[in-house]
Amino acid sequence: CQRDDDFSGKTMAIQWEWNHVPNDSLWSLTEQPGKLRLHTMPAKDFWYARNSLCQRVVGLEADATVELSTAGLKQGDVSGFALLIYPYAWIGVEKQSNGLWLKMRNEMNYPSVSAIDSMKITAKTIWLKVHTDVDNGKSCFAYSMDGKTYKDYGNELPLHFQLHTFQGPRYAL
Repeated sequence: CQRDDDFSGKTMAIQWEWNHVPNDSLWSLTEQPGKLRLHTMPAKDFWYARNSLCQRVVGLEADATVELSTAGLKQGDVSGFALLIYPYAWIGVEKQSNGLWLKMRNEMNYPSVSAIDSMKITAKTIWLKVHTDVDNGKSCFAYSMDGKTYKDYGNELPLHFQLHTFQGPRYAL
């Protein structure tokens, strides 16, 4: 089963699924050949974010990594890598008036909407990683500025069995 994707195809690879019905005018595989381009849309929170592209977590323990370019972010944009489950968590970059901020949010802290960790960055490219350990019921997040050396970031997300999101954990862009 295919898992890796460099987005060089003309169509979305079979392992991808949308979390909501996508707005096809706001994503592209051809705008920047060899890259997936997702344009942002307003959403009250992660659950309502359209054009979230997902992939199922396979196996009892797995690492998934994405390379994120911050070049196209506009003020107020948030882009990153999430674990879609209830409760969800994500690591990503938010562009504010004073620059780029690496953030990690975890719905376990609800109703707070503040980031668990927040750090100013200047990187044009950042690598984000999610580690899932289904057997032990936990996941954690990390980042890298060079794609080689990763630093843990944020707090651990428990992976609970529940019926709110019956599909199990999914990675989401």
